[in-house]
Amino acid sequence: MKHIKISITLTIILLVILLGCNKSSNYGTNVIVPPAQPHTFSAGGMSFSPNLDTAHVGDTIHFVWSNGSHTTTSVSVPTGAATWSTPLNSSSPSFNYVVTVAGTYNFHCNIHYTFGMTGTIIVN
Repeated sequence: MKHIKISITLTIILLVILLGCNKSSNYGTNVIVPPAQPHTFSAGGMSFSPNLDTAHVGDTIHFVWSNGSHTTTSVSVPTGAATWSTPLNSSSPSFNYVVTVAGTYNFHCNIHYTFGMTGTIIVN
């Protein structure tokens, strides 16, 4: 009877150790990703405001029309990122773009870029 108690006790101890080891190895595989942050560019007059922003992969870039008739059009994006060209006016007052690749995104208004209506997003 004494051997059975020792066997049961050793079995319980081994199970506790194995479960504890299994849990600790799972902790190394958990990754917490911060929520995507919104970034807003306002298009009005002859400029985007702000004209430079920094963001992270997964963030949403929110373009908002304030007045006039404009576009937000990618000029250069990192390899693998999607390009865009969207009107910003009273009929299309906003546009969202989710950044998926780190790098520099340059964009402009097709109508007013010669007046300096350009912008840049640097994604880390």
